[in-house]
Amino acid sequence: MYISDTSSVCNPPPHTPATADTTRTNPSSHDELHTAVPTPPGFMTIQQHLEMVTGLQSEFIQMQRLLVAEQAGRIRLMENFKETSEEVEALGRTIDEKAARMAKMEAKLADKNSEIERLRKAVLDIEAACEMRIREAITGAEAIHALAVTELEVRVMSLEVSLVDKDAEAERSNARWEVEINELLVDKDAETERTNARWEVEIDGLRKEVAVKEVEIVQLREEIAVKEEEAVVQRRALLVLEQNVWTDELDKAVEERALEEQGTIAATEKLEMLYRQKVAEAEDLSEAVKKHAAEAQRLQEELEVTAAHAAEARSLREELVVMDEYVRTVTEKLEDAAAERAAEHAEDVRQLQLAIAEAEQHARAVADLKVHNAQLEEHNETLEASLRRCADEADLKTNFGLTTTAQSSIFDLRAAMARFGTAWDD
Repeated sequence: MYISDTSSVCNPPPHTPATADTTRTNPSSHDELHTAVPTPPGFMTIQQHLEMVTGLQSEFIQMQRLLVAEQAGRIRLMENFKETSEEVEALGRTIDEKAARMAKMEAKLADKNSEIERLRKAVLDIEAACEMRIREAITGAEAIHALAVTELEVRVMSLEVSLVDKDAEAERSNARWEVEINELLVDKDAETERTNARWEVEIDGLRKEVAVKEVEIVQLREEIAVKEEEAVVQRRALLVLEQNVWTDELDKAVEERALEEQGTIAATEKLEMLYRQKVAEAEDLSEAVKKHAAEAQRLQEELEVTAAHAAEARSLREELVVMDEYVRTVTEKLEDAAAERAAEHAEDVRQLQLAIAEAEQHARAVADLKVHNAQLEEHNETLEASLRRCADEADLKTNFGLTTTAQSSIFDLRAAMARFGTAWDD
């Protein structure tokens, strides 16, 4: 605090002399003067002058005390101004640091925004590529499945038609052949039985006749041997007798026996030929039976081929089931891949959301920093107003001799605040 008007201190009252003699006088001389010299009217006495000087001295002491107090207040004001200047300089440095940090944060925010935009574009590209691949895979799988199903259906239908035709033809052929074979077998069996029975009877009879004829032939051979011996004996007798009338008769008898023997041999040969003929007929019948058995074997093979076709149809059905299972597996794999892609996309989206949340938090921090900077600006404006008020009150430039350093600090602070305000507006 200071006194704005110091005229009462520096200038004495009009009725008071400018200077006063404060030399101590002898009281006795004063008394002598007082007693010796009378006081004219209109003038003060020495006692009055002394009292006035004493009052002026006490007032002067009070004014000196007031001046010391005023000087102390001015010193405190200078100290406060110095502290305020240091605080203003610190606030200026803080504002510069805040501005630098804000510029860095804005650069980071721009980088984050560009990175977020790049991530968003990458996510969109990945989504488009995934959807394209999934569509292509599903379309290809559906086309392959439809083509395979169509081919299998055509093959199955053709095989079913051919199988039905083969089954019907095989059933008709089997029925016809079974009837014919049964009839033929029955007829052949009956005929064979009859023929065998007849042949057995005839063969038995022929065997008996052959046995009889063999016995007769043996007998005839024995008789012929006996006759030959007799003929030899007779020939010997005839040779001995040189002539015998019975020679011609004997020759005739021998010839007759030879003819009978030849007839027996011819009958035997005839019986053997008939036997061989019957055996050939039996062989022909066996050949016919073998042919019928071969035909039955062929029919059995055709039935086996039909069964093979049925097995092929069943295998085709199984292949169709396997193809359906494969298509279902491929579809499940595609769905799993789509789910995995969706999970990756969700993870990317979550990361993007986290980045966006971080950017929003960063933006909120920047907004809070802006608010704080606005508050700092208000505080700086308040401090600047206080400084201006203090400067106006103390008249720093004229009375206290404000230093050039403090003035330059204030001017630098004002210029920095102006630059900060311009940069913030930009």
